[in-house]
Amino acid sequence: MAGADLRGFEYGLEPIRRQRQWQFDAALAGLGKLQREAARWDAERDRLHGECVAQAARAAQVWTDRADPTAQARLLGYLAALQQRHADAEREIAALATRVDLARRECAAQQQRLEVLDQHRADTLKDYAVEQHRKAGAEADQEWVAQASHRAFGTEAA
Repeated sequence: MAGADLRGFEYGLEPIRRQRQWQFDAALAGLGKLQREAARWDAERDRLHGECVAQAARAAQVWTDRADPTAQARLLGYLAALQQRHADAEREIAALATRVDLARRECAAQQQRLEVLDQHRADTLKDYAVEQHRKAGAEADQEWVAQASHRAFGTEAA
């Protein structure tokens, strides 16, 4: 393509290529949002796990220090609620993992659709450049023939 004048090149499918680029960008943004949400849930799950461990140790310590069934029952109820929140976080993480996987697949599909058009554009541009080279060569040939016939006509007239 070097040396070819590409200023006149127009890709007829450019609006579709731009639309596919936007769709890919939107799919990528959606994937990023899901991944950030999954990271937040991971952090929340880890925090809940740490709190469960700490509260379980506290409940054991309270029971050994002073056998108070009422306080122990409240602590165990709190621990059960923490365990439930931890289990809910695990379920949410599993659901998000599925959604992230689907979003990754969608991104890959959008990227592939975009790459097909990008390759088509590159091929079309290459064909355009070859045609421009061919036209430039034909013009150069015509010019040479015209000059040669002019020189030949000039030498015959003299």
